[in-house]
Amino acid sequence: MTGVTGRHIVTGTFKKINLRSILPTPKREGKNEIFDSISPKPCCDPKQIVWWYKSIGSNDYGIHVNWSEWESEYNKLKLISNETLSYYHEYFHHVTDTWKVKHGLCDEELSKNYNRIWINEDQMKEGYKDGILLGETLAEHFAMKRQKSTKYIQKKTHPSYSVTIGSWEWCSLFHVIQIMNKKYEIFKHPIAAVVADRNMVSGLNENYEQYEDNLFSVKNGFCLDDSVYEYAKHSPQKIPFYVHGSGKSEDWKNEVLKFCQHNNLSNPKFVD
Repeated sequence: MTGVTGRHIVTGTFKKINLRSILPTPKREGKNEIFDSISPKPCCDPKQIVWWYKSIGSNDYGIHVNWSEWESEYNKLKLISNETLSYYHEYFHHVTDTWKVKHGLCDEELSKNYNRIWINEDQMKEGYKDGILLGETLAEHFAMKRQKSTKYIQKKTHPSYSVTIGSWEWCSLFHVIQIMNKKYEIFKHPIAAVVADRNMVSGLNENYEQYEDNLFSVKNGFCLDDSVYEYAKHSPQKIPFYVHGSGKSEDWKNEVLKFCQHNNLSNPKFVD
């Protein structure tokens, strides 16, 4: 859920902010699916969403893009080799999703609170000015690390997109605590701008060592190097990739294929 505009909600990139239109994915009748904080569902304007990730267990789990809304940005980004920023941002959500599924960690409560916290952060309300949705911080850092150039990438204004909130290890550890405790707001309000000065609320489960594996360690945080592809459910070359919408030219599908082939990404599935 990234891009150069810095206007994002949940795990999708949006052309314009319409905070009231984003709702968590509801439980589907007859399906083994839960509320999902990383599956945005605009209720009013489906064309708003650009990039998003659907969790393991969904019928269409994987990375999604609305090509109609992203095509013009892609044509600019490919000139400076930044065109995979959004893809890898969403891929990091797959990394943490794999880790959660492996350890049986459910984040339904996180999903229910995601939108409220996003809005409070976006509006810079007291206690929400320094980033609570640490999974977004990590995803942005993960994606930027994989760009050949960071030229023209604008700094995001939403606190959770800041890669300066704390170290990779710090953000990883406290995001795990968020998931374990099923709450993003694990810090006392107001949250101090200096990471080291943040005080945690009382009564939190901090037994994070039990969840250490090849995807996460207390010492190093979530795996940041390319070895992560071996341990996630799918590598970037194999994760399902759904392309919605259409392009302006007759051969726009070939442009999508070029995007995937040039960057060694998974083959697209054209769904619309």
